[in-house]
Formats: sequence, C-alpha cells, structure tokens
Amino acid sequence: MTLPESAPQAQALIQAIQTGDVSALALCLKQVDALSFRYVDTHGTHKSLLHAATDWPGHWPGLVQSIGLLVEAGADVNARAFKPDGEGASETPLHWAASSDDVLAIDTLIQHGADVEATGAVFTGGTPMSDAVIFRKWAAAQALLSHGAQLTAWQAAGVGSLSRMESLLGGTEQQERNVALWHACRSGHADCVARLLELGAEPDWLGPMGWTPRRAAQELGDARVLELLNGR
Repeated sequence: MTLPESAPQAQALIQAIQTGDVSALALCLKQVDALSFRYVDTHGTHKSLLHAATDWPGHWPGLVQSIGLLVEAGADVNARAFKPDGEGASETPLHWAASSDDVLAIDTLIQHGADVEATGAVFTGGTPMSDAVIFRKWAAAQALLSHGAQLTAWQAAGVGSLSRMESLLGGTEQQERNVALWHACRSGHADCVARLLELGAEPDWLGPMGWTPRRAAQELGDARVLELLNGR
C-alpha cells in the first residue's frame, strides 16, 4: 500500500507516530499492513512507517512505544527509504536516527533487530556511523559504537579514536589520510590531527564541501588544531 504523504490515512499514521499517540497509532494500524505500507513525500522518496518515527528532527515523544507497536505490527526495522528511479540514498530508519542524534531511537531500533552495519548512507553509501560522523552527531556515534558498530579510518578520526584510526590507516593511500585529516580537523581532535600530519596528510587538500582540512578547522575554531596546521 503506497500513498502520498498528504493523503489523510498517511497523515493520520504519521501524526500518531510523531505525537506519541499510541492509542491512535494502534487504531490506524488495524487498517494497514505495517510491513508493506509506504508513503511518498514531495521529492518522490518512498518511506516506511519506521522512517516516520525517525524522520528529522527526531526525538519524537513516545518513541519507544511507537517503535515497539510498529514492529509488533510487522514493520521491517531495516526497511529502506528509496526513490523508484534508484537515485539518492537508500537509508534505513537507523541511518535517520543517527542523522538526528536520536540515541533513544538508535537503542530502540537495535533492540528490535536493526542492522548497525546496514549500508545506504547519504553522501557515502555507508553505515549509520557514516551519517553520524558526516553530520557531527557525536552522541549517536557513541551509541552506535556501544552497539558494536565498526569504524573506517576517517570515521575513527571523526570520533577521535586515535588507536583505531592508526590501525586502520596502515598501508592506505594518500587520499585516505587526507580524508581522515579533514574529519579530524572538522571535529577538533588534535591528537588525530597531529598523527595524520606526521603520516603526511595534506592540510590544503581540497575535500568535501570544497573545504580543505585547514578550512574545516577554521570553521570549527579549535585553537589546538589550528596551531598544529599553521605549523605546517
């Protein structure tokens, strides 16, 4: 069952989920198959009901109960948001919870079986951790780590895990060191920045958003990181 987001039945479901009205949600779910139900936004993205529970800005009231009710009704905790033409990301509800820094949603989804290593993140096609680091949602990143999420080198630099970053960078190409430096500068982890500079990462490499690592550090304004970069 696929309806426009503006359709009354879709609106009733979304409103019940995002206002925490569990009683209304239970009544609405009697009329739909939660597993196959999709609503389509104005950009043509098909979303599941669990995407409504994790949509921006997240942190909806009654979240634990709403997610529990949706899963009990058969909703797929690893459902994908997608466009029929294949364009754009194909994120799960856990990706969206990470993007919103919604730790309660992350914990609840994983409790119900969400895949912490599901791919499909916006920009990178990666896991929910990718979204957490890209959008600088550090509480979400730590929550994902507590559930066993893996890190890439640049993600480790973004969350400030020097030991993991070093172990993942062994034998990597210059590009990967530069990307790691960009994220370390953007998140203000001076120890990671210092090590990456020692490894030959380039402060003036042109990275995401058209920013160099130096520009990313300037935007953040971390004095220790800027001092390290200015020394180069």
